Amino acid sequence: MVLNRNEYRRRMDGGETGQIQLTPLFFIGIILLKLKSLMAAKKKEYVDVVLPTSGDGVDYEVISRKKIEDAHKKYPDVKSDPYDEFVEIRKKTCYGNPEEVFETFETVRYRKYRPAPEYPTEVKVKQDVKKEVTEKS
Repeated sequence: MVLNRNEYRRRMDGGETGQIQLTPLFFIGIILLKLKSLMAAKKKEYVDVVLPTSGDGVDYEVISRKKIEDAHKKYPDVKSDPYDEFVEIRKKTCYGNPEEVFETFETVRYRKYRPAPEYPTEVKVKQDVKKEVTEKS
């Protein structure tokens, strides 16, 4: 049975049909989902791209590399940290078998994230206010 886009189990103990069995596990799950949304977000860490290098039996040659700055602005609906996107076309020559040499052209896209800008936080400065007290005789 689907209720509010959530699926629940029907009673299996011979109760009235159409009644929904709400188990304690169901309520614990709802509490955990609410707690998860209240927790502070962790700082994201992005892995740097490891580009292939020429080695035993394989040669890589970069034909063209295009850098698209601020590529995250092309998708305003998706919230993301700022990044630059690279489109690289490279030629891969595989000569592991001396009788056959294969040349393959690859198009690769990868991102390099920049640190997110820190938003300024308000700092309250305490002002020392001295009150002048006049004595009455």
